[in-house]
Amino acid sequence: MALEQLLTEYHLPEQQAAIHYAAWQIDPTAEFHRAQAADLYRTLGLKAPLYLYRQRYHELTDETLPEPPPLPDLPDVEIPDHIDLEALMTHLTAKADKLFDKLPQG
Repeated sequence: MALEQLLTEYHLPEQQAAIHYAAWQIDPTAEFHRAQAADLYRTLGLKAPLYLYRQRYHELTDETLPEPPPLPDLPDVEIPDHIDLEALMTHLTAKADKLFDKLPQG
């Protein structure tokens, strides 16, 4: 199978998982590919809880990965009611001018 040859060419876990998953989709009786894809998507999903990893793991195993930890609270940031755009543009233009002055002339 051409997909199996790809396993020797692509070594990243997400690539291997996708190849095993595709092989299993082509042949749903290919238990080896289903098990390999499930194991890889479980590992990937626990490290980086992306929707794709979680969805494919569920499709492959009919199980759900544990919920990822909650995001930390946002820091307290004071947001002004009004932004003086003219003053901001003047400030940014001055900063940009300083950066351009440091560029080599040529």
